[in-house]
Amino acid sequence: MTLQKYPEMKDSGVPWIGEIPKHWNVKQLRYVVKEIVSGPFGSDLKKESYVSKGYKIYGQEQVISEDLTFGNYYISKEKFEKMRRFRVQRDDILVSCVGTFGKIALVPKNSEEGIINPRLIKIDSLQTQILPKFLYTYLKSSIVFAQLDELSRGGTMDIINSSILSGILVFLPPINEQKEIITFLNTKTSKINNEISKNQKLVKLLNELRQSTINHAITKGLDDTVPMKDSRIEWIGKIPLKWNVKKIKFTSYVKGRIGWQGLRSDEFTTKGPYLITGTDFIDGKIDWSTCNHVEFWRYEQNPYIQIKKNDVLITKDGTIGKVALIDNVPDKTTLNSGVMVVRPLKKSYDPRYLYWILKSKHFINFIDLIKQGSTIQHLYQETFENFQFVLPDSSEEQKQIVNYLDKKTKKTEVLISKVESQIQKLQELRESLISSAVTGKICIIN
Repeated sequence: MTLQKYPEMKDSGVPWIGEIPKHWNVKQLRYVVKEIVSGPFGSDLKKESYVSKGYKIYGQEQVISEDLTFGNYYISKEKFEKMRRFRVQRDDILVSCVGTFGKIALVPKNSEEGIINPRLIKIDSLQTQILPKFLYTYLKSSIVFAQLDELSRGGTMDIINSSILSGILVFLPPINEQKEIITFLNTKTSKINNEISKNQKLVKLLNELRQSTINHAITKGLDDTVPMKDSRIEWIGKIPLKWNVKKIKFTSYVKGRIGWQGLRSDEFTTKGPYLITGTDFIDGKIDWSTCNHVEFWRYEQNPYIQIKKNDVLITKDGTIGKVALIDNVPDKTTLNSGVMVVRPLKKSYDPRYLYWILKSKHFINFIDLIKQGSTIQHLYQETFENFQFVLPDSSEEQKQIVNYLDKKTKKTEVLISKVESQIQKLQELRESLISSAVTGKICIIN
């Protein structure tokens, strides 16, 4: 099918859209749907009223993932009858309205009976002038998200409500044309989605290959013919005969900022020594352009965390276990409270080798074990110092492994970058196609 423009166009009256097909209309959402309903007040839906079996409570998490079968919160029939206004039915459109706002889900047939929770808005679109699937597709487009993004900023949290959503502009073709647009987009986007899925699987495989390369090199070495011995660590197994198991605390200098010395945001400056926080870690390095700065006395306050070239840094708060290797220090630099610095004691290892140890699956598993069952994400220094790793006695062998991993992983990362770039282009193509179709920029009718 050759895509062309509609033969006759008119001014939409909306500057950021321009012209639309002459026979299309522009209406606010409130005038093309039956009802737009915000979720009940939280006080009307307390957890104490939940039951193990009954009528489902649809929440924001399900809409974000578009998996409406997910989740197991229910209310009783008696409670459901009192809250029928919030009832979820086939072809309703659910919209997340707090935090991660503007995410959309279309309720399929055979869905469980239930109600929305306070973090959702329900759109009943069963009217003759618009098809639910067309409205669902339209509401997922960047055209609508840009409107929501502009209208919904409230305080420190992104919020939309039924009033804001009601004012969204809809560009409305006739019903028969809506059907053709949906059929066209289903066909075209399905092909694009398949290509995206293939590329995403390839990225996953390349990441697994990269991780496998790291894991093998830092536990088995580069020579598969050397004699092996039992490491006495179950998750490592056998290691080369001349390697040993070490603990961080016996091999490393580990320091972090003392709690009472933590810096507040109002102490940050635009010049002076650099201050590294966990958000400055990017792909194993520090993004110096995002670092804040502090006054010189703050840098001098703690000489133990004054950063040097070849230091290894690790995050201990927030997203714990992020690692960076300092390959250059542009100026005097210190750490904020959420980061630790690690250095070898008595040149016991190459710091670049430790960097790869901390990028391995073994350390990732160590971090995952720490996270289990805890709502507070924190890596205590004492815990980290008890981490065990294997180490070649020879500094030359360490250097060979580091050089091998630097070169090998770089090749894989280049491939990953190319595939991710292709995914982004496909996603942009999909979005452009959808936006063009639902705003009349391309004519797809026969």
